[in-house]
Amino acid sequence: MTRDRFTGPARSPFNVSSAIKWKNTSGGTIPAYGVIKLSGYDAIGDYFNAVKPDGEGNLHFVNGPVAVVANAYGGSQLWNHSRIGKTSSTTFGATVGPVADSWEMEETGSGFVTFSDPSGGVAAILQVGGGGGSDNHIHGIVVYSWGCGYYDVQLAEWSGTTPDEQSSQPSASSSPNECDICDELIDGSGGACATDQTLPAYEETEDDSTPHIVRRQVVGLVDDEDRPIIVLARHRASQFIPLQLWSDCLLTDLGDENETIGSSSGSGSASSGTTEPVYQIVDGLLEHVIKYEERWKCCSGVDTLMGRTPIIFAAKVCPEEICSVCE
Repeated sequence: MTRDRFTGPARSPFNVSSAIKWKNTSGGTIPAYGVIKLSGYDAIGDYFNAVKPDGEGNLHFVNGPVAVVANAYGGSQLWNHSRIGKTSSTTFGATVGPVADSWEMEETGSGFVTFSDPSGGVAAILQVGGGGGSDNHIHGIVVYSWGCGYYDVQLAEWSGTTPDEQSSQPSASSSPNECDICDELIDGSGGACATDQTLPAYEETEDDSTPHIVRRQVVGLVDDEDRPIIVLARHRASQFIPLQLWSDCLLTDLGDENETIGSSSGSGSASSGTTEPVYQIVDGLLEHVIKYEERWKCCSGVDTLMGRTPIIFAAKVCPEEICSVCE
């Protein structure tokens, strides 16, 4: 079985709270999307000094879409998302970074990765190490399981909704708490004891009827042709118990890569195109099951189930192993 993985630029709205102001003190023009290095801070003017990278230090950012002449002011966004920047790389997923005397991210540098197919000398750039921004965790949606802890994950961006008092607290009419799985399972009438219950599950598509407790807090990203941006990812903690499909997760790119599925063993290399990036899932929802702790009582000589307590835990239910046959 093979599944295509599509790649494309990440899309994120501009957030001024993530921007920093700097003055071009390099002595030359900083090109559009050029890489800059912060060399100091002017407390009186409340701006940073931006110079051309020299291959040293960690505080590197990228200019916006307009060139900035010497002694003029510009701005950059922090690395809490991928940012468009100049690069000499032509490969998606390539490790790049600032180098001496260059406005571009180059493959001889490190600390960053191309997050889209480079075109026209620019690409979406994602920080994977060094200073100058926050830790680069990325949102995703688990869409397929390869087994052994490997998954296809659609890259996503945050689109969360904080529960309001009505949905998260029981009302006077005894409406269930939609954020409490126990309220979802127990109706208080005792009628549910007749059958085993199932946990609400994440679904590929959601609507108003989707229980709050399994509504994704992210929205999947798509490329310019409206195809989902899918990457290969591994979650070490789910080698035995799989992640819930269609649930949201959190992943990071450490620059790891595997031989592409279907390529000849031992022939893979980044330059030949027979390897692909492998993201690491740092947080995800494991599959859960329900088991019951039952309370029985002898009523008029008949053993009667008086009540049962659902116990929910992460687990994988395997097929029954037959030990003996009653003849």
